[in-house]
Amino acid sequence: MRTLLCATFCLLATAAHADDAPSLRIKLRPVLENGIASGLDVEERISKTTALTMPASIGPLLRIADRVTDLAAKDAQGPIELVMSESDASGGTLGGIKRSWRFARPPAGEITVTYRVAVSKEMSTGPAYELRSEAKGISGQGQAFLVLPDSNDDYNVEITWDGLQPGEQSLTSYPAPKADRAIPLARLRTSFFMAGALDSTPKDLSTAGPFRAASTADIADPATLLAWTADAYEKMFRFFGLPNEPTFTVMYRTNMFGSISGVAGPEALVSTIARQTPTEQVHGLQTHEMVHVFITALEDTGSTGGWFTEGTAVHFQRRFPLAAGLATPDEFLRDVNHTMRRYYANVRNTLPMADAIAMFWTDARGRVLPYDRGSIYFADLDAKIRATSKGKRRLDDVIREFLAARRDGKPATIEAWLAVAEREIGKQARADYQALQDGKVFVLPSNAFGPCFKRVDTNLPVFELGFAMKSLTVTPRVIADLDPASPAAKAGVQNGDKIVAPVTLDNAQTDPAKPILLKIDRNGQPLEISFKPEGAKKKGYLWERVQSVPDAKCAQ
Repeated sequence: MRTLLCATFCLLATAAHADDAPSLRIKLRPVLENGIASGLDVEERISKTTALTMPASIGPLLRIADRVTDLAAKDAQGPIELVMSESDASGGTLGGIKRSWRFARPPAGEITVTYRVAVSKEMSTGPAYELRSEAKGISGQGQAFLVLPDSNDDYNVEITWDGLQPGEQSLTSYPAPKADRAIPLARLRTSFFMAGALDSTPKDLSTAGPFRAASTADIADPATLLAWTADAYEKMFRFFGLPNEPTFTVMYRTNMFGSISGVAGPEALVSTIARQTPTEQVHGLQTHEMVHVFITALEDTGSTGGWFTEGTAVHFQRRFPLAAGLATPDEFLRDVNHTMRRYYANVRNTLPMADAIAMFWTDARGRVLPYDRGSIYFADLDAKIRATSKGKRRLDDVIREFLAARRDGKPATIEAWLAVAEREIGKQARADYQALQDGKVFVLPSNAFGPCFKRVDTNLPVFELGFAMKSLTVTPRVIADLDPASPAAKAGVQNGDKIVAPVTLDNAQTDPAKPILLKIDRNGQPLEISFKPEGAKKKGYLWERVQSVPDAKCAQ
């Protein structure tokens, strides 16, 4: 699952002068059980704050603050009693609950806060924020394990690790301290942390340089993956026309569900992968998340901007590797058809975009629309730009110019984007944008992906789970609203069955002929039931290779 989060969290840090800002010193120490980290002991020294906070939940990620124990605060006068409260933190793509701790008396000077935070054992799917551990180390995003000042003021932050074993090292995507700047705490909350016996590039992560990558993932050849990642980074910043190498941090950890997922943050990303994940899929995921860091959200879309962030990420996850020589035409074609199958087989593909995003964490059929319809919108725009300019321009050029204007301080809003698109293809640009939002089904021209590929008409079975989608997302997971005529029911699934192992559907929607395996508990009896989520067939479109066109022309 490639998550729709950059629209909310790819923040640009606004620096304040360091001399005027309060300080926050954080010390992290892994707690080991049988050689594997079970959590972290945290000590924070805060020069100024009136309260503490962290999320109690973030969208589908639950019980985050419940994993914090032994929370205590003291100052020069002694212990400070903490008074806990919770409030709604809805809004954005995820929403959730905020937990706060108010000081029972005004602090006197520097405050020392200590606590232990346990790693998550939750089995719910969601963004890779939670503090997790495995044999090689521990990792998580700041907001999912740090109790921080209840503020978004600028702070001078210092992060240190204690208790690491010989040969172990740490990595964080938080910017290196500078004497002349402080950074909003929002940046700390969205930074990623990792420590342990890390596979990494460079080998010594303390080495100065803009690019650093590390992995705790249980995979066969981490060195080759890290080298590929570094090469892709080098090629991508040139592809998008950046004047200098940007700071970039990449982390890999194991996907406990056996699939792939990723999440991007400011100047960083985390990808979760499994040993059995095909290399081609890992590269596609990694490229997708990298694009998120280079192409951040429009300024005025908030949680509704997935069509832009995910649409560009899917479009360039295949366009960039082909242009950069990192993917073959056949690999490009497989990625295109992955999107097309899922889009045309989706019974919800006419949902308005706002409705699709609203069900992001409750219905996988809605969740994939910003990715699928968004990328098809950009493929359509690319085809129209090439046709209008008689091949002299394409979306690559437009995006580079848009990013350059943004770096120069010009607005990056919906209207700014539409104005750019309108200059390229005329008034049709605004009509296409409205179609994207309204849920019109796009049909791309046969040559939408260049001379190497052509469109073919086909009939595709729709993805039909056969029971309420929420059965897979709520806790506990219980089958509800089962259609007695569905393949699931015919295979033996019953209302009230408890699903004991997570099921991910984003990729399953691409191929309804591939069986889904449910591990269930029925009145205390363990069962495994497999079924194909195939519904009625509907018209769709795929692309195939034009064999007479040589590979060398496919990236043009």
